[in-house]
Amino acid sequence: MPHPDKRGNGRVAISSWHYLPKMNVAAVICFFVGAVACQVAPAYAKVGFSVSGTTILAPNGSPFVMRGINYAHSWFKNDAEVAIPAIAATGANVIRIVLSDGGQYTEDKAADVVRLLNLCEQNKLVAILEASIIYIFLDTELVTVFRTPLFGKGVRKVTVPTLETQVHDATGSDDIGKLRRAANYWKNLAETLKGREDRVIINIANEWFGSSGKSAQWAEGYMEVLPTLRWAGLEHLIVVDSPGWGQDAAAIAQEGIRIFEADPRRNTIFSIHMYEVAAPNAETVKRHIDNSLAIGVPLIIGEFSDKQSKKDVDYKSIMKYCNERSVGWLAWSWHGNNIDTKNMDISNKPSTDLTPLGEEIVGHIKREAKIPNIW
Repeated sequence: MPHPDKRGNGRVAISSWHYLPKMNVAAVICFFVGAVACQVAPAYAKVGFSVSGTTILAPNGSPFVMRGINYAHSWFKNDAEVAIPAIAATGANVIRIVLSDGGQYTEDKAADVVRLLNLCEQNKLVAILEASIIYIFLDTELVTVFRTPLFGKGVRKVTVPTLETQVHDATGSDDIGKLRRAANYWKNLAETLKGREDRVIINIANEWFGSSGKSAQWAEGYMEVLPTLRWAGLEHLIVVDSPGWGQDAAAIAQEGIRIFEADPRRNTIFSIHMYEVAAPNAETVKRHIDNSLAIGVPLIIGEFSDKQSKKDVDYKSIMKYCNERSVGWLAWSWHGNNIDTKNMDISNKPSTDLTPLGEEIVGHIKREAKIPNIW
């Protein structure tokens, strides 16, 4: 695990003020104070997106309420030049992009990420970059994560020979090693992402920690990896998904503040993925949003749709109450969901061909989204 920069003991050896005849005394005092402060905690400049209470602030200091769409780039790598401008044309102010480290699909290397970010910048879209795997090999079982174009969302197991694979995200896994690998992926991209704090937000790992009712373990994992990202020089706003495949919203109220305070920059927000568990009705939607905001940290709804596993999701209440509470949201997803989850498509193809659900979601985006004055 990386260790923060080691600084000296903070002492400055000056035996007499007579050696400083031309120096301003106030400057000398500031020098001493700065030297002592350096040994107490790292100093972070306020850059990019930041938080103030439950509000996300754009780099210019104005409130930033997300209204956007998820784009499954890992599975449709040839669509970006069409899909990203089409998503921007909806009026969205943010896009959440699924990336891959090559464990199953072609790796999104630094050059690929730069290409995507350039497209986002050209189309005035803030980019949330997130990591999402497809297959995890565990002993003799292949765990298939149902959020691919082939399978949708959920989990299916089939017997296969034991194999090893390197993944940078841990969708549904409780394994801290998977979260560490996700953090390492971002650290390896640090030089690419530095300087883009005003346009890029990092979603460390999609739906890490599949178990519900174990919020302390979920918190301890993020409390470990968050500081390592800061030590790597990543000063971006960071998004942490709730456990239980993103739907155990109660964990944010129970343990979220510990995660927030483990971030040396105090620049972390939380995300609930609202499907059939987290959003079956208006009462549940409101309770989860209210309880999460009660810890005094910003919240977004990182994913939602109208149905999940053929069960209704109260997506209308999600959008309505988020608007009342100034909570950001991103709908899942632009296009390409499998036949069982085709209802989740916002567009029928990479370009603009909106579905009935898409028309409704885009209508809310056009009425509510404000493009931040950062371009």
